[in-house]
Order: sequence, then structure tokens, then C-alpha cells
Amino acid sequence: MRQAIAANLDIDPERIRYGPLADGKPGRMNTAGDHWQIYYRDEWQELPWHFDGPLWVTRELVRKWWG
Repeated sequence: MRQAIAANLDIDPERIRYGPLADGKPGRMNTAGDHWQIYYRDEWQELPWHFDGPLWVTRELVRKWWG
């Protein structure tokens, strides 16, 4: 799945991971537990949520969530 998400975003798969958020806080949608994350602007960020799943996240959506 990590490779598919990375391919969709046209980034290195090493910039995608699945696990607990670093700060231990809930996700942006107030979700707990493990999250897909993207290494963006020199830090790990929660991968933006998409109602069809992480394979549908686009570069535009990442920019919209994290500027």
C-alpha cells in the first residue's frame, strides 16, 4: 500500500509510513491510533483524509492540508 500511495503522489516510498502520530495527539479528523503519514516540509505529517481511501490522496490535497 505504501508503494501505491507513493506512486500516486509521485514521491519516494520512504516518505510514506503507517503508525502512530509522533506527538501522540489525535489526527485532524479527531481519529486515534495508527495513521498514514507523509514526510512533508521536513517533518512527518498526517496524510490527508480522503473518503475513498489513501490511494485517492493527491498532491493538491496534501498542499491544501499542510500548505
